Amino acid sequence: MKKTSHFNKFWFEKKKYGWGWTPISWEGWMTIAIFAGFNTWSYLELSSSSRSFAGTMFVYVIWLLISTYGLIKICQLKCESD
Repeated sequence: MKKTSHFNKFWFEKKKYGWGWTPISWEGWMTIAIFAGFNTWSYLELSSSSRSFAGTMFVYVIWLLISTYGLIKICQLKCESD
């Protein structure tokens, strides 16, 4: 019987059609929830402290790109490879 480490457990699986990953464990779902919560919170914080909509959106899009890059890297690391 092969021993598997907790650290080798996959959180996501590749979609059968299209591009991307689907959560298959509670860690994967928690990662998606944190991603969505963080981006919602950052928008609300930025919009409450900003004077202009354009300024808010500019900073928010930068935050969104950085957090999306982080999510993609996590998905790549915690997904079964070919």
